[in-house]
Amino acid sequence: MATVTWRDLFAFEYGPGMPQPVDLASKSQPYQSPIVRELLALLSRATGLGAPSPTGPAEGWGRGAVTPHNIGAAVDIRYHTNNETTRAFANSLIDLFIRHRGSLGWAYISYNYMHFDGNRVNEAAGDKEHQDHVHIDWVDYARSKRSTALSSFTYRENNVVQTKKVDSGGQWVSMTSNGGADGGLGAAFTSAFERVCANASANVARHARFNASDFAAAYRGADSDSELAWLYGWWTVWDSNTYYYYFGSNGFVQYTKTKPGAKSPPPSQPRNRGMYSCSREGVLVIDWNPADGGATRETFRNAFHGAQSMNATSNRYGPLVGTKMV
Repeated sequence: MATVTWRDLFAFEYGPGMPQPVDLASKSQPYQSPIVRELLALLSRATGLGAPSPTGPAEGWGRGAVTPHNIGAAVDIRYHTNNETTRAFANSLIDLFIRHRGSLGWAYISYNYMHFDGNRVNEAAGDKEHQDHVHIDWVDYARSKRSTALSSFTYRENNVVQTKKVDSGGQWVSMTSNGGADGGLGAAFTSAFERVCANASANVARHARFNASDFAAAYRGADSDSELAWLYGWWTVWDSNTYYYYFGSNGFVQYTKTKPGAKSPPPSQPRNRGMYSCSREGVLVIDWNPADGGATRETFRNAFHGAQSMNATSNRYGPLVGTKMV
């Protein structure tokens, strides 16, 4: 964990007697926490893996006063909301961050008038700052401190003196990163990220429409591999025709019409791929990549821990029955 204070940055305490205007332009902390370094490296590979080009490079530290970036515990991922393709990919990343929140340990995400913490999504109508990027950080906000000593102060940036109005919560004067900042992304998240990139173009229409209710569904889903171990592997699925579904970790599913062995690896040439979410209420939803003139969603019931069979409905085809291959 790392802590940065106002005094660390400016060599004087924050308050009525401090020198003004404060020079924000020259203050930066090049330190980056381990997880920030790993995420920046992974994001640099995204376009080559199939993701759309970002609207700017990801940033892991910046200038300014006491901020998550200046303690090396935040990343800005630049995918603008004004373009369907970039907005869709940003939404898919947030969905991924939510599903892996237990292992990643992030504290806060903001994007497109929505704020996310470890438990829920909140809509924030007044937040115009995060329209051109996803902000994710690893800050221990309980150990960080604000000061209400000033209602405003002047600062210089780009040779222009401006006035900053301090909100009612106060100005951050000390900020500490959390334990997750000292960890790593892990193989499971990295693998899931690579698959999200590979499927980005196929999922634009679905992910571009994501809203708070879609993200709330991600929170309700299982957030650890151990909770879904019963699902992983091959299932026989019947709807008057027979199909074979392979459920992998991190929300990815594939199918084939060629019968595999129960212990066979995933299909090398699947007929289609999709993404699934499974709630603790026993509902498993598969969204297949668009094919044959449309996008198919299948909703399985009885998807409880240890289930060996599930029943499903489809928005395009008849009822389905799935049975675990053993």
